[in-house]
Amino acid sequence: MAARRKIRLQKTEARGRMFVTTVSFPVIVNRTFMGVAAVNTPLTELNQQAHPSNIGGRSYFFMLDQNGFVMFHPQLRPIVSF
Repeated sequence: MAARRKIRLQKTEARGRMFVTTVSFPVIVNRTFMGVAAVNTPLTELNQQAHPSNIGGRSYFFMLDQNGFVMFHPQLRPIVSF
């Protein structure tokens, strides 16, 4: 069984109304499925932790999902209110 990592975007989390991304990974021990390890990280925290590279004088951190849709971009604002 091949382990597959999953990444998805959630709109809110219990501690506040913010975008978070979830990364999960199956836990397999001796070819036995034991469960799933997962972590939710607010996109604002990812933006704060990103180390910008100075490429051509203008650079920024942005995220795309597996379908190529923008999850986070510093020049874009959400069009949907919560």
